[in-house]
Amino acid sequence: QIRAVQMAAAGTVNLQVDNVLVTYVVPAITGAPAGNAPAGFSVQNDMTGPALFVAITPSPLMPAPAVGDRVSFRVTMTRAVNNGASRWVSAVTGYTRLSGSNPVSGLTQDLSSAADIVSAINSYDYELIQLTGTVTDNGMNSGAAFRSFAITTAGMPMGDANLRLRLPEALSGTLGVRQGCRFTIGPTTFWRFRDVAQPSAWTASDIMLSMCPPAMDGGVDAAADARVDAAADARMDAAADARPYSGADAGADAATDVRVGGDVFGDGTGCSPRLVINELQTRGMGATDEFIE
Repeated sequence: QIRAVQMAAAGTVNLQVDNVLVTYVVPAITGAPAGNAPAGFSVQNDMTGPALFVAITPSPLMPAPAVGDRVSFRVTMTRAVNNGASRWVSAVTGYTRLSGSNPVSGLTQDLSSAADIVSAINSYDYELIQLTGTVTDNGMNSGAAFRSFAITTAGMPMGDANLRLRLPEALSGTLGVRQGCRFTIGPTTFWRFRDVAQPSAWTASDIMLSMCPPAMDGGVDAAADARVDAAADARMDAAADARPYSGADAGADAATDVRVGGDVFGDGTGCSPRLVINELQTRGMGATDEFIE
């Protein structure tokens, strides 16, 4: 039944889906466009799929879907996404919960050793996964309200331009996700954007970080200097980010300047702390680098 929905032409349909498990509930993310990053839930019956993503805010359904619910419903509308490779369910009728609190752990695929996450992306659509790997860059915007990071895994040790860890922007900042962190996500639903595999965490409980490099804080007064702590991950407000730094401000306020390998970034000229941190990340901290309060 799930495969029939996946294969049907997008638009109005009349297809029954019976006795499937809710494996993950995607929450609404503030600032995320409903058209591209909607709330919803995934359903599945077998570890290797297939699975469906129901792009309907769970709360209006009665009772609201929860992980472990066994449900039935009739699909009345689907939407083509990912350049037509996938279907999202956009309308249902007759939604019924048959039972609750069923285990879903037996449906989780560990993709950490998989070498085909990108090449076989269609085979993983919205299935329940977990993944362990290493973050290999400091991230980039990934659509409104999200950030994504290049990663490597045991199965893809060289990474791939089309394999990126994806988190809400606010969550990635709070956790301090950055280059060098080890991570484990899941169980969560396998997400993608077109041909880009985006294993994702939506909430803090979806991800564990370890072995993150320390905050860039080499100052004399580490307890009170002008550092940006790891939890904030070098994120400052947008107004400060846009301000240029100065490489030649060693004047009267030199005692409060930030010095990096002999260069001086002066706060008196409107230095953006984030740009200083970016410079540190580019160069790497050296023995002579310090934050001077």
